[in-house]
Amino acid sequence: MAVVVSGGDMQEFEGRIMSYIVLCAIIAAFGGLMFGYIGISGEMTSMDDFLEKFFHAVYERKRSVQANNYCKYDNQYLQLFTSSLYLAALVASFGAMKVCSKFGRRPTMQLASCFFLVGVILNAAATDIAMLIFGRLFPGAGVGFANQTSEGPLKKLMKRSSRLPLIIAIMMQVFQQFTGINAIMFYAPVLFQTVGFKNDASLLSSVITRLVNVFSTLVSVYVVDRAGRRVLLLEACVQMFITQVTNSVLSS
Repeated sequence: MAVVVSGGDMQEFEGRIMSYIVLCAIIAAFGGLMFGYIGISGEMTSMDDFLEKFFHAVYERKRSVQANNYCKYDNQYLQLFTSSLYLAALVASFGAMKVCSKFGRRPTMQLASCFFLVGVILNAAATDIAMLIFGRLFPGAGVGFANQTSEGPLKKLMKRSSRLPLIIAIMMQVFQQFTGINAIMFYAPVLFQTVGFKNDASLLSSVITRLVNVFSTLVSVYVVDRAGRRVLLLEACVQMFITQVTNSVLSS
């Protein structure tokens, strides 16, 4: 089913799904899988085999009964392993702006794919911490370049008439970060272990958290066209408020 807007009226007509659209959807899905791959650092940093090979000091503290749960993962290199990707993405995004403006989106996306590929190979073949962190820089650069391919709509929002919606959208994203959900998503297994969960239980809890995220996304996709974005945003605000209050009460 396709929809055409002409003169303010919406007309529907039967249409077939083109193979090109299917191909674009598959490519977009694989892009999401790549972002999922680079987002599993929290799960990796809680695995004993990974810690024993690359962060032996953390592994020994984790096995120690006397060690405080909140101090077991206190290691600068371990934190650098996670944050190096996002630092690389930030730096690469500035260069990606010029590349995308000069050569277009397609070469920029191809270059981002090359960064992802090199990073995956280096991380898979890593034998020490230096190689591991160095390999994380390439997926970070890939994230920076891939994000710049969507700068077209952002330029339109920078017009004076659209600045207020843009400011509102930015503030919503900022307040969403204040909820701490990114820290939970990236460090879920570690966080669950610090409160007493065992290895398997912490990983299972992380899986449950991500499944809830996926399920909520599917519900939102179905509801947004029927109820509108405003209703979803208000519902999300109420839901986050209730969750934060509940967590505060339980933790106290």
